[in-house]
Amino acid sequence: MKTLFYLVTMASIFSFLFADPGEMYGQQKNSSQPSLHEVAESFISHPDRRQSPLDYDAFYFNDGTCQDWTVDGPYDEDGDGPFSSHFSASWADAVSYPTAGLADPIGDSHGSYKICNVMGHGISNPGATYWYMYWFSPDLSGSSTWQDASGYEIKLLNYMEIIAPPPGTHLQLWVQLFVAVYDHDESRNRYFAATGSYQPIQNWLESPAWIEKSFNFSDVFSAVPNHTIQYVYIAVRGRMADYFEGGIYLDNVVPTGGGGGSPRISLNVSDIDFGMFENDLSFDIDNIGGGTLTWSVSESPDVPWITSISPASGSGDATVHVAVDRSLLTQNKDKTSLLINSNGGSESISVIVARDTVSQWFHPTIQSKLYAADALDGDLFGNDVAIDGDYVVIGAPNDDNENGTDA
Repeated sequence: MKTLFYLVTMASIFSFLFADPGEMYGQQKNSSQPSLHEVAESFISHPDRRQSPLDYDAFYFNDGTCQDWTVDGPYDEDGDGPFSSHFSASWADAVSYPTAGLADPIGDSHGSYKICNVMGHGISNPGATYWYMYWFSPDLSGSSTWQDASGYEIKLLNYMEIIAPPPGTHLQLWVQLFVAVYDHDESRNRYFAATGSYQPIQNWLESPAWIEKSFNFSDVFSAVPNHTIQYVYIAVRGRMADYFEGGIYLDNVVPTGGGGGSPRISLNVSDIDFGMFENDLSFDIDNIGGGTLTWSVSESPDVPWITSISPASGSGDATVHVAVDRSLLTQNKDKTSLLINSNGGSESISVIVARDTVSQWFHPTIQSKLYAADALDGDLFGNDVAIDGDYVVIGAPNDDNENGTDA
């Protein structure tokens, strides 16, 4: 797991995260912890903090990487830690919003950022009640999109579950969203939570669906009108007493709205590969700017095998479904592009589809069923087939002819 080792006093930053909602500062569980100001300054001012220009305005994790996010923990409710544990974190190929469950195709670079464990959390801290794990964004201060945002939203998929649970019981986890801002009027860093308490999240066995959570920055802006948004981060909480394993997956961390400015389009994928078996796939359109985004989708070039794009136009955020019909293909594999034009910029998506050449014989211009002129039941016509260039040799080992029985 990639841990934020440079946060030398990181153990104490979390004590303030478990206090009252709204702004989190100066609140500690005990006097032995360094002040939040010292911890925050260690985080913000450390030279290892990401300083290069931000490569992502929205985080879909669809390039095979964690996009400069990091994971830290576990900690307990007193801010002690990080503890040795069975937790690990990595980019996950098999899970990607909006695909259900663990069904995202392997090798397509579409994924998510997972926190997982095997055979219990492995934390040795018998006096604690809860454990906490954290996802941290890269530095957002250089992103005009995040500075114009009025909040952000995330998607979660919870696949952690109690090992051998009693019937009808499931692992309970909770989540909280945070933002770190710099207050230019007071020349200090300030921290805010989305809600008054950690929110419970269901696992896949209880509710087989992605979970959406969001943070509206309106209270932050009221408290800190002259600010710079620096980081967002998400905390997951569980009970020390639970014996569980599995993974929880973070995806689609997207800035929302905007206090002003122009619309700006963002897509969660750059390609859609139907392969040989998928018939209906989708992509997301998000407005990561201000105002109202209006958009339309078209093919370039037009192809007969795309039979539906729904919806083909609209306004605001949307999920667009694309359907294909392989019987309209004129070759084993074909591709085209979808052009998404909007008042907030234009994007394109590569679309690839292939015919199933494994389970059926196919010629790009000829599909024929071959018959034997004197075939009878039991001849086993077609029992053996050999193809050599333009010739097909078909065996019928039980055929009776002038050469004898079964000749």
